Amino acid sequence: MTYSGNLRCSTGLALQNNIEWLGANLKEIKKPFLVQHGLNDRATDCKGSKDLYEQAQTPANDKSILLYEGCEHIMLRDPVAGSKVFKDSLDWFVSMDAKLKS
Repeated sequence: MTYSGNLRCSTGLALQNNIEWLGANLKEIKKPFLVQHGLNDRATDCKGSKDLYEQAQTPANDKSILLYEGCEHIMLRDPVAGSKVFKDSLDWFVSMDAKLKS
């Protein structure tokens, strides 16, 4: 579900504080991650996702970035790409699980 009410001031400030902290500390990230971003996203800039991928110290084989042509911010709702986004997420989790077991 999508929340459409007003954002509480303290929640907004906490989000802003954490976004600023994360932006300043991207090089500290070492854990595996998957970034998925729609290239038609009007809510958040794809540059942030690209910066995370490039600056994180996570080994290259433990991080992935998938950019979806034509997708907007809420990619799972996209009638065409939504199922691919979901499948790509599941595939990434399965591959990380297999790595941990080996």
